[in-house]
Amino acid sequence: MSVAAPLAGVLGNVLRRVGQKSDLCEGTMLLLNRPGTYSIEKAGKILGYQPLVSIPEGMARVEEWARAEGIIG
Repeated sequence: MSVAAPLAGVLGNVLRRVGQKSDLCEGTMLLLNRPGTYSIEKAGKILGYQPLVSIPEGMARVEEWARAEGIIG
């Protein structure tokens, strides 16, 4: 992370300067690398939260989006 986070900041700035939309930055890398988990069960019990999409379906949607955006092949 000591190399990846600053590099992501530089790359994100380059992408934005050449007109590409990008959320890539040092903060994004730090956010994605933070430790911790969240309990769906606890969210359901305390907040009444019920996910609208299952994890497998959500991951399939992310994959479809990433392919459409050319992020993955």
